[in-house]
Amino acid sequence: MSSGNLSERDRQILLHLTRYRLAFKEVLSVLFFEGRDPQKVLDRLRQDEYVAVTKGVAKNRSTYCPLRKAVHAIGSKSRRADTLGPEALSAHLAVYGFCFLLGRPRIRLEISELRTMFDHTPPRGRFHCLERSSKATCLYHVYVPGPSTKPADVTARTRQHVAEVSKSPEIRRWLKYGAYSHAIIVDVPTRAEAIETALRGTTSADDRHSVYEAGNCCVAHVPGPMNLEEALRSVA
Repeated sequence: MSSGNLSERDRQILLHLTRYRLAFKEVLSVLFFEGRDPQKVLDRLRQDEYVAVTKGVAKNRSTYCPLRKAVHAIGSKSRRADTLGPEALSAHLAVYGFCFLLGRPRIRLEISELRTMFDHTPPRGRFHCLERSSKATCLYHVYVPGPSTKPADVTARTRQHVAEVSKSPEIRRWLKYGAYSHAIIVDVPTRAEAIETALRGTTSADDRHSVYEAGNCCVAHVPGPMNLEEALRSVA
């Protein structure tokens, strides 16, 4: 199959894969197949060398990742097809869970999309995710600390980032109205509790609020390898 023969749905799947660097068929089923089984389409994309299947994220779970043919077909950057190392895989899995496995759909933004939102001067940060609802819009700066990063170090880094982005009058307005949030994502509940306690107990750079309040922070517990299967089964 040449890239010119890809259907619109095929292209949307490939865009999804290059945006998030990985995907699971339960989520793809909901997004692109109205709940039907996407396996035949995924098998075809794999056979045509657009998609690779890897194992090892959780037991024998199949994870779908883009190949170079996929990123070229949709005009994305070649490095989006690079194999993720353990640390990067963990971070991208956490972001994917934040977007699709917590019951509140979000979308990870590309840097070009952030530039459009902020007049070509987007806030710094590796990951940003946008949540829209009928009541409000919230942009999350997402930080995925490593498994051995101490709560005090998470707090120090968050404090620094809050101080940096708060220099922007636009971001200050977003923070004031709860439209910009610093989300710290972990896959162990006790770590989430410890990090939130540290954020609430540390004064921000303005010396008037806690880091938690100044950054409009949230600490999210996302499914990890031990409970990923259960989370994916509950996707609806």
